[in-house]
Amino acid sequence: MADAPSNVTALEAEKDSERGDETEKTELVADSEKERPAGAEDKQTDAGPAAAVKENGKSTDKQSENGRASPEEDSSTEPPAKNGRQSPSSNKKVVKEAESAEPQKSPKSSRGAVGSTTAAVSTPVKKKPTQNDIDLLQGLLTSLLDAASDVQDEVRASVSTAIFTLGRSKPYDVLLTVFNYLTADRPKGFMQRICILQAVEEICRDVGAELDDHEVMEIAPLIVNEMVSSKEVIPQIQQPCSEALVGLGQNHCFQVMEILTTKLETSQLPHFYTLQTMGSLATSNVYTMVPFLKGILGPMQPMLNMVKQDNLKWAFAFVIARFCECITEYLANIDKAPDPLVKKEFYSTEINSAFDILFNSWLTSKDSKVRLQVAESIGQMAHIMDTDKLSESLTKLLPALLQLYKRHSEPYPVTCALAMVLDASLITGKHVLELHMEAMLTALFQQVCAVPDYTLPLTVKNHYEVLRCCDTLAKCSPDPVVSFYLNRLGHSSDRVRTGSLTVLKHLINASEFELAQKVPDIEGGLRLLLMDPSNKVKKALTQVIMALAHRGFLTQQDGAVFVEFIVRQCCLPDEPPARRPAEADVTAESLRSMCENVLHLLSTTVDQMLPLLWPHLLEYLTPEYAGALPTVIKCAAQLAGRARKMDPEPDIYANNPNLHQPATLLSYLMVWLGCPEPGSRGHHTLQLMEGVVNQINTGLAELWDLRLPELTDKLNENYDGRQRREWEQSVLSFLRESLVAVDNQEWVDQVGALGRFSPLRTAATSALVISPPPPLATPVAAARKQMDSADVGAAMAGHLSSTLYAERPRERAFLMRCMAACVCRQQHKKLVCAHIDSIFASVRHAEPCERQGCAQALGLISSVHLDPVLAKLDQVARAELSKKPTGLLGFMKDTKGEAAQERMRATVILCYGQVALMAPQHLLLERFEVPVFRDLQTFLPNCKTAEVRRAIVETSGELARALHPDRLKERYRFRGRDQLLQFILTALRTEHELEVVHQILASARALVSLDPALTTEDRTGLMKTVFEAVYPVRRELPQDHESTAQYQIHRKIVSELDRLVCTLLLRDVSPAVLDDLVTSLVPWVTSQAAHERAHSMSTLGMVLQTYLDNVHVGEGLGPVSFCVGGQLLATLVPRCVDPELTIRPIAFDAVHTVLKILSLYEGSQWDMEAMAELREKILNAEEANIKEDMATLSQILSERVSSTQIRSFFETLLPGLLDVHPTSSLGGAVTVTVLLRMRGAEFYEHVPEVLRGLHTKLSEITHPETRQEVLNAVQTLSSHHIVAVTQALLAYPLPYDDHVTDCWRVIGRDSRLSSNILQQFMELVSSSAPYEEQRDPGREQPVRIAMLQPLCLLHPALWLPLMVVALLVCGAPLALLLATVVYPACRTVAALAAPSRQPARRWLTYWCLHALLAVPGPLWVDAPAALRLSRTAVLLWLVAPTRLGGGWRWAYGRVFRRAVLRRHSLHTEATWRLRELLDVAAEKSAQLTVEDMVAQMETETAEPGAGLDSDSDLSDMELERALQEAAGWLPHGELFADDEASPTPPSVLSRPPTPANSSRPLTPVGAPPTAMPPPPLPASLPERKRCLTERPARRRMPSGRPPLPARVAELAGRSGASDAAGDGDSMRRRSSSWFGRLVGGDQPEARPQHRRNRSVSGRRT
Repeated sequence: MADAPSNVTALEAEKDSERGDETEKTELVADSEKERPAGAEDKQTDAGPAAAVKENGKSTDKQSENGRASPEEDSSTEPPAKNGRQSPSSNKKVVKEAESAEPQKSPKSSRGAVGSTTAAVSTPVKKKPTQNDIDLLQGLLTSLLDAASDVQDEVRASVSTAIFTLGRSKPYDVLLTVFNYLTADRPKGFMQRICILQAVEEICRDVGAELDDHEVMEIAPLIVNEMVSSKEVIPQIQQPCSEALVGLGQNHCFQVMEILTTKLETSQLPHFYTLQTMGSLATSNVYTMVPFLKGILGPMQPMLNMVKQDNLKWAFAFVIARFCECITEYLANIDKAPDPLVKKEFYSTEINSAFDILFNSWLTSKDSKVRLQVAESIGQMAHIMDTDKLSESLTKLLPALLQLYKRHSEPYPVTCALAMVLDASLITGKHVLELHMEAMLTALFQQVCAVPDYTLPLTVKNHYEVLRCCDTLAKCSPDPVVSFYLNRLGHSSDRVRTGSLTVLKHLINASEFELAQKVPDIEGGLRLLLMDPSNKVKKALTQVIMALAHRGFLTQQDGAVFVEFIVRQCCLPDEPPARRPAEADVTAESLRSMCENVLHLLSTTVDQMLPLLWPHLLEYLTPEYAGALPTVIKCAAQLAGRARKMDPEPDIYANNPNLHQPATLLSYLMVWLGCPEPGSRGHHTLQLMEGVVNQINTGLAELWDLRLPELTDKLNENYDGRQRREWEQSVLSFLRESLVAVDNQEWVDQVGALGRFSPLRTAATSALVISPPPPLATPVAAARKQMDSADVGAAMAGHLSSTLYAERPRERAFLMRCMAACVCRQQHKKLVCAHIDSIFASVRHAEPCERQGCAQALGLISSVHLDPVLAKLDQVARAELSKKPTGLLGFMKDTKGEAAQERMRATVILCYGQVALMAPQHLLLERFEVPVFRDLQTFLPNCKTAEVRRAIVETSGELARALHPDRLKERYRFRGRDQLLQFILTALRTEHELEVVHQILASARALVSLDPALTTEDRTGLMKTVFEAVYPVRRELPQDHESTAQYQIHRKIVSELDRLVCTLLLRDVSPAVLDDLVTSLVPWVTSQAAHERAHSMSTLGMVLQTYLDNVHVGEGLGPVSFCVGGQLLATLVPRCVDPELTIRPIAFDAVHTVLKILSLYEGSQWDMEAMAELREKILNAEEANIKEDMATLSQILSERVSSTQIRSFFETLLPGLLDVHPTSSLGGAVTVTVLLRMRGAEFYEHVPEVLRGLHTKLSEITHPETRQEVLNAVQTLSSHHIVAVTQALLAYPLPYDDHVTDCWRVIGRDSRLSSNILQQFMELVSSSAPYEEQRDPGREQPVRIAMLQPLCLLHPALWLPLMVVALLVCGAPLALLLATVVYPACRTVAALAAPSRQPARRWLTYWCLHALLAVPGPLWVDAPAALRLSRTAVLLWLVAPTRLGGGWRWAYGRVFRRAVLRRHSLHTEATWRLRELLDVAAEKSAQLTVEDMVAQMETETAEPGAGLDSDSDLSDMELERALQEAAGWLPHGELFADDEASPTPPSVLSRPPTPANSSRPLTPVGAPPTAMPPPPLPASLPERKRCLTERPARRRMPSGRPPLPARVAELAGRSGASDAAGDGDSMRRRSSSWFGRLVGGDQPEARPQHRRNRSVSGRRT
C-alpha cells in the first residue's frame, strides 16, 4: 500500500484505537485492485445523455435541439483527447510517491472525443465490486475525510495524498463518496473542506479521462453545486472546484458545459466562478468550445447591463476575452478545425454589443484590475468586431488606451491591447493610425527606453510587445516612424539613443521591405554615433550594423566605416579592476567579445560581406588596431581561404593602393607566426599565409604548400609555451627557406628602394638610427606610402621602431631575429653595418626579452658577418667602460643613468656569448681571446647589478659550449675558465630565482668539461656549493608544489645537477673521483628531509651508472681495483629500507650497480636474478619483515665484499646505526650482525677496534630494536673471538656503564660461551693480585688499590652468568654457595679496597645478618625442605642489589639494629649518625659539601629502618649532649654562622636562620669575639678537618630548605629557651623524630619566648 494512506490509517487508529481494522480495510482495497483484470471497466447500465452504443459497432447521428451541430459532431474529427493535466507543483512530489507505492496501476481506457458518431467499439465489461468492497472503501474514505480536520498541515497533506491515491484506482466511487460526505449534515471545518477539494481537483485532473459520460454527468453537478453553494467569492474553496471542472472538461467538455450553461439564467447574474470556469474551458478546449459560444454569448448580452459589482465585471471581461481568443485561434487554424465554415462574422453581432458596454461603461471603472481586464478584452475583441465598427471606434479607442499608460504602473496589459488593436486596424484604419501616429510613438518610446529586467518576465514581454507595436506602425507608415527614431539618435541621454537603436534594429529585421528605401537615411544617422563614448550605445549600434549586414544593406562605399567601427571596438582594453560597473552597465570586455563575434560571423556566414571585407581587412594590421590583431587575423584567414578558391583568384593589389606591400605583409606574418600565444593566432596566421601566398610571391607557393601543413602539425602537437625556443627556430628556418626559394636578390635586397636606409645615398649610413614613423593621419591610407617598395629587411627595420610592438617585447625580440635572418642574405657590407646599428640602437635594454633578442640576432648575423658584429660590440664595450658616473656637481649620483648603463653592459655581454656560440669555428679561435674574452673580463670586476651577473653566467656557459671539444674538434685550453667558474659559484650562493639557478648549473657543467681538469679541492668545493644551493630549495615550495611551475623548474634544476656531477666524473673515471663525489653526497643521503635524501640518492644512482658505463677495466686502460666498493655498499644499505618508499628502489638499484662494478673488476659472472626477486620484496616490505629481507640482502653483500674492503665496509656501516629513521638504523644493524656472523673470523686482529666502535654507537643509539640488534652483533663477534672480546670488555674502566653491562649479559646468555668465560675468569683470578699498594702524600699508611681485572670479575653483571652455569653443571648446592658466600666475599674484598666506606659498611651489615641466620647451622640439616628453601630465599633476598630488592637494609634497620641497639643512649645514636655522615664528607671532600650531606641524610631517613626510632624519647639533657657532640664533629665555623669580623655575634633569638643561598661564613652562637677553636678530632680521622675546611664553595640546598647548621642552631636555641622557661617537657610535646625534622621535616611554628643565651662551648666543656 502507499505510504500516505498507511500513515493516515495509522493516525485514525491512534484516534479510535482500531488500528487493526483500518489496516485490514486498506489491504482489502488493494487486493480488490489486484484482482481486477487489465483493461476491465465497470459496467454501466444507465443510459447517459450521449448516444447509445450499438452492438454491431454502428452509431446514428444525433442533432441538438436548437438546430446547430451537436458537440459530438463538432469534435468527431478531433484527435483523441489527452489525459488530465499534471497536478500542481506543490503536490507533485507527494503524488509521485503515491504512484510509486501503488500495488498495481489500473490502465486508463482510451476514448475518443465526444462526437456525433460514437466509436464502433465494444465497451469492456468491468468487474462489478462486491458490496463488501464498497463498504470497506467507504469506511476507509470516511476515516480519511474525518482526519482531514486535523490542525497539522502535514497530516492534512497526507490525507489529501491518500484520497488522491485511492481516487486514481476508483475515481467515480471516491468522488461520489467524497461529495456525499460533503453534502451530509455533519459539520465540516473550513480547512477540512479545502483539503478534501484539493484532492478532488487532483483526481479530476489526473484521471478524469477514465470517467465515462454518465459518471461525469453525475459528478459534475455535485462539483458545480459545491462551487456555487456560496454567493460570496471564496477562492480557497471555489478555485479547486473550478479547476476540477476544467480537468473533467479536457475529455468531457460537452457534459461540463451542459451543466454550466444551466447556471446561466437571463434573469439572474451567474456566479463569479461559473464565468471563470467557462473562460478556462475555452482556453483549454478551442475546437470543442467554439460551437457553444454563439449560444452562450446571446444570453450573456442582457446580463452585461445588469452587472454592478466590480468582480463580476472582471469575470465577464475575462470570459469574453477568452471566448474571443478561442475564436481567433480557431480561425487561425481553420485548416485543422472540425468545421471549416466557421467565420468571425458569426459572432460579430454579439461582440459589437459587448464592445459598446465594455468600452463606454467599464473601461472607466474605478477598479484598476477591471480596467486592465477590460482593455485586454477590447484587444481580443478587435479581431472579431466588424471592420467598420472598429474603424469608427479607433478615434476614441486609441486615446483611451494611451491614457491607461498614465493610470497604471504595469504597462503590459495595455501594450498587449494596443498591439492587438493596431494589428486589427492595420488594413482598414491606416488613416486613423496616421492621425494618432505622433502620440502613439511618443507613448511607446517611453516604454522602449525602459530597460527590461530579465528577472521579471512581464517587463521582457512588455518590451517585445512595444517593438511589435512599432513594427505595426512602421508597416502602416514607415517614413514618420523612421524619422521619429532617427531624430532621437542625437539626444544627450544614452538611454534615449539606445532605445532608438533598439527599435531601428527591430524594424530592419522585421520590416525589411518597408525600410529598403530608408536605409541611406538610417546609415546617415548611424554615422553620428560612431564616436559615441557610451558602451551601451556602442553595443546597440553594433547590433544595428549586424542587422544591416545580414539584410545586405551595407555597400562597399558606405559599409567601410561601420567595419572600422567594429574593428575599433575589438581593440578595447580591459577596465581597471578598481572600477566595478553596475549590473546594467556594459563592460569593455563584454563589448569587445561581442564585436569579435560579430566580425567573425560577418566573415563566415554573410556572403554579401566578402567584397567589403576582403582584402580591406588587411588594412587594419597597423599599430592603431594592435588590440584587434588576433580577431582580424582570424577573419582575414577565413576570407583569404575563400578568395583563393575563386577562379580566377583576384589580385588584392589591383584596386587597393592602401594595402601593405608584400614584403611588409611577410614581415608581419613571420613575427605573428613566431609568437603564437594569444588565442589561436598561430593557426590563423598559418591559414592566412596559405591564402595570400600568391599575393606575396608566386615563387613561394610550392614551398609554403609543403611546409605550412608541417608547421601546423608541429604547432598542434608541441607548442605549449615551454617549447618556445624550438618553435622559434622552426619559424626562422622557414623564413630562411622562403628567402632562398624566391632566389631573387632584388626582392631580398632592392638597393635603390631602401628609402632612407640606402647606404648609397649618404656617407653617414654606417651609423643609421631609425626614427619612429610619423603618426597616422588616417586609419590606413597615409601611413603606408613610405613602405610601398620596401624589401623584407627594410620593412622589418622599419617595424622595429613601430608602436605596434611597443607593448610586445617578445614579438619585438623575434622581429630582430627575423631581421638578422634577412641580413645574412645581404651582400653589401655597408648595408649589413647599417642593419646591425639599427638593431642595437632600437633595443630597449630594460626589457630582458629584447636583450636576448638583440644578442641572438647579432649572433645569427655573426655566423656570416663576424667582423662587423665584433667591431660594433667592441665599440660599444669601450664606450660603456669609459663612461664615468655623472651627477649634480659630482656629489649626487645619477642612479637612472647608472642603471641604464648596467643594462646596456648586460646586453653587450649576452651578445658576446651568442656571437661565440654562432661564429664560424675557424674564425672563433682567432678572435676569442681578443676581443671576446678580453672585453668580457673587463666587466667582471665592475659587476654591480643582478642583470649583469646573470648575463655573465649565461655568457660563460655559451663560451664554454662554443669551446667544447666536440664542437671545435680539438682541445682548447681556456685560461679564464677558473675565473668564470669562481664567479658563477659566488653568484650561486646569493641567487634565489630558480631559473637563474638552473642557468648557473648549466654554465658550470659546460665550464667543467673544458681543459684543464679541476683539482680535488676545486671539485670538492664546487660540489659543496652546488649541493647546498640545490637540495634544500624544495623546502620553500608551496604545499601543492607538484602542480606548480616552480616545481617543474626545480625538477629541471635537479636534472641539471645530476648532469653536472656526471660530467665531473667523466673527466676522470676513477675510484678516487667517485669517492670524492660520494663523500660530498653522504651528508645529503643521510639527511632528515625526505626530498633531500631522494634527490641525493637519485644523483648518486646516476653517478654510479655513469661510472659503470664509462669505466674501462684492464691492463693499461684504467684502475685495476675498485677500492671504494665496500664503502659505497655500506652507505647505501640504510637507504634500502628508508621510510620514504620512493627512495628504496633508487637505493636498491644503486646497490645493484655497485655489485655490477665489483663483478666487472673481479672479472666474474654473477647471477642477478636473486637481486631482482629481493628488490620486489624490499620495496613492498612491511616493518615486520624488514629484518628478514635485510638479512638476505646483507648475506649477499657480505659474500661480495672482498677481504681487503671488509674493514672499510664495517667502519662505514657504523654511522648508519645512528640514522634518525628506525628502519634505516635497523637495516644497518642487521647488516653488521650478518657480516660478523659470516665474516667475523677475519676480524681477529681488530676485535678491540670493532668492539670499541660498537660500544660507542651503543651509547648514542636511540631506537631499542636497533640497540638490541647491535648487542646481537657483539654476541656474534664473541662466538668467533671469545677470548679477545672478554679481554676487551674487562679493559673498560669501573664502574661499568650500562652498555658494557648489557654486552656481558648478552654474551652470558649463550650457554656455549659461558664455560669458556668461567674458565678464563678463574685463570685471571688465580694469576692476578687482588690489589696493589700505593703511597699517598696525604696519608701516613699506603693505600691499597684493587687491580683492574680481578675487580672487574667481581662485577654483578658477571656473576649472574657464572651462577647459571654452576646451577646447570654442578647443581643447586654449588650455585647457592656461590650466591650466598663466594659472591658476598668477593664483593667484601672489593669494598674494603675501595676508597669509600659505604660499600664496606653495606657488606659488613650483610655478614652480620648472615651470621645471625647461620647460628643454628646444624639444625638446618634436619629442617623441612620448605624451611630450608625459605632460608635460601632470605639469603638471596639479602644479597640482591639495592635496585632489585635491598633486603639487607630493611632487615638490618628494622630487626637486627633495633634489637641490638635498643639499650644504647639516644644521644649516642644521633652522634653516631652525624659522625657517619661526616666520614662520607671527609672521604669525598673534593665533591661533597654540607648541602650534599643534608641530601644524603634525607635520603637515608626516608628509607625503612633509617634514622632514630619513632617511639624514642629524648630528655632535654640528652638532646643537648647530642647537639654538642654533633657540633664538635663539624668543621670550624660551620655550625652556627655569622661574620668572623663581628665583635659581638648576635644570638639566635635576634637573628633568623641564614638563607640557603647565603655564602657568608658562620660562627657558633654565643661564642666570644674570638671564637674558640673546636676540639681536636679523634686520631682515626686525622685528615677530616683539613679536608672539610678546604672543600669548594657552598651550593644551594635541595628543595629550598635552610642549611643544616641553621636548622641545628634553631633546635639548639629552642632547647635552651625551653630550659630557661622551666618547661622540661617541651621537647616531648614535639615530634619525637627530631632527627627527621632536622634533616628534611617541616619547621615547627615559632613561638615568642624569653630565652637566655647559653654558651654551647661551655656546656661541652
